[in-house]
Amino acid sequence: MIVVGLGVRQNVTADEIEAIIQAALEEQKFTLGQLDLIAAIDRDDIAKAMSEAASKMMKPMTLISIARLKAEAKRCQTHSAASMKQVGVPSVAEAAALAALGEDGLLISPRIKHPTVTAALAIEIVTENPFEGLTG
Repeated sequence: MIVVGLGVRQNVTADEIEAIIQAALEEQKFTLGQLDLIAAIDRDDIAKAMSEAASKMMKPMTLISIARLKAEAKRCQTHSAASMKQVGVPSVAEAAALAALGEDGLLISPRIKHPTVTAALAIEIVTENPFEGLTG
């Protein structure tokens, strides 16, 4: 599973969200078709732009509580003073991507920046043995 986490300012547009998601995917040689989920902080002031972007891209989205973002703070790779001041996490984008996947999430692309939005990519690491229980 591939998740893009977003850190979003109040005045962001759906087009800006879509553009940074595309940029993050292209940077890691992924396509939009490979993206499974868009994750962002749960805030009313960005919900409309987030919903519009997710709908345009035909991707599901999840909104992450500040408490869940803070639980992922130690796994963030970059540090934003603004993010720390406003939310209490080093990178909202990275924390959102990791929180959406839980403990099996691995950050593969630290946040990339745009004036009104940041994005980070995480993947789910599968730790199960697909052959467990099979006899041959």
